[in-house]
Amino acid sequence: MVDNTQAQRMTQAKEVAAAVDPGRVLARLEALAEIGAQPSGGISCLAFSDEEAAANALFTSWMEGAGLTVARDEIGNLFGSTDGNQPGIAVVAAGSHLDTVPDGGKYDGRLGLIAALEALEAIRAVGCSLPDPLELIIWRSEEPSRFPAGRIGSQVFSGSLTIDELLPQGAAFGLSERLQQEAASAHPLRATGRSIASYLELHIEQGKRLEDTGKQIGVVTGIAGSTRVRIEIVGVADHSGATPMGLRHDALCAAAELVLATEQAGMSRAAQEMVATAVRLHALPDAVNVVPGQVELWLDVRGTDQLVIAETLAEIVATGETIALQRGVTIKFSETAGGTPVRFPTELVALVDQVAQELGYTTLIMPSGAGHDAQTVAALAPSAMIFVPSVAGISHSPAEYSTPEAIERGVRTFAAAWVYQAFQAVDRRR
Repeated sequence: MVDNTQAQRMTQAKEVAAAVDPGRVLARLEALAEIGAQPSGGISCLAFSDEEAAANALFTSWMEGAGLTVARDEIGNLFGSTDGNQPGIAVVAAGSHLDTVPDGGKYDGRLGLIAALEALEAIRAVGCSLPDPLELIIWRSEEPSRFPAGRIGSQVFSGSLTIDELLPQGAAFGLSERLQQEAASAHPLRATGRSIASYLELHIEQGKRLEDTGKQIGVVTGIAGSTRVRIEIVGVADHSGATPMGLRHDALCAAAELVLATEQAGMSRAAQEMVATAVRLHALPDAVNVVPGQVELWLDVRGTDQLVIAETLAEIVATGETIALQRGVTIKFSETAGGTPVRFPTELVALVDQVAQELGYTTLIMPSGAGHDAQTVAALAPSAMIFVPSVAGISHSPAEYSTPEAIERGVRTFAAAWVYQAFQAVDRRR
């Protein structure tokens, strides 16, 4: 019978953490990195590609070797469960993604999956008995490499997206055909009525806060909401030699002012965990002797507070209106995607922080500026995240790197926290 006292829970969590095999974690990272390897040293393993299929097959073999029952859903998320995929079960889940950006790194997403698998191996090795089944989830298409937005698998799972909405967007890379092939898979569908009681995700930080502060574990408080804005600027295309400077309606100059205004709007709210970035710009007619008459500009505005996001966007729009009047151009703003910030439950944040410190690691309480599947799952179940340091903050690049020592600390913290979280999920039901 499972003993529910706090001290004994922590003891079991520490035993599981101690049973983690760091060498196996690193070996699995390298094995996955061979699939889709690029000459640059990076990896291209896009969602719904042959490379992703190979990565899924390899990881599935590891899950089955660890005694998990593997199931799938209609979008191709994969679920490895300890209970045989029984219907109507609430599971304590963990997950991340295998897909990469083009020429990406080998840690993003994959470390979280390997950590969860290693935790399951360690739990089995020490004979730790938990009150609820565990489930490892490989979320599909987390990166926005195939679609305008990311987190496709977790959004379909949550019901906020449908496959019918995705099929037209995926026609160029054969989404319908790929899903039809996978429907013939030997893996059964995830049983009906299964739900997530709580969720945990380990990830590389993809930033420099941990490195700059010298902290070993990031305890994530929540995930910033991302609003993406398309801006169309229309001026007048004129001859770049024959048109006097004072008579121009240069769309690119207007865009340049707006780019700097966007930066300033984010800088002025940096203390409020706000960032604002001009991410894409295309000028037309794109000729060396023509004053640009039209510009398409994209912004990515992120923050942890919805009010501050709204204030930032309002400032950018107001500045754009002023620029338009001064330069005699038109500026049209269109919001293409609006994400809501997610805050994780304080009790789960405290749990992760306590476990990491019990293991002897220093912690930093911090938000995530990058998006993760945990922000989708958070609408369905209490969720939490753990970060490990990224060297120089580099990610989505062949240079992405986390040290073996950082990885070991992160996986041990994850394993212990997942065990402790499984006990806490029972407490919430009482």
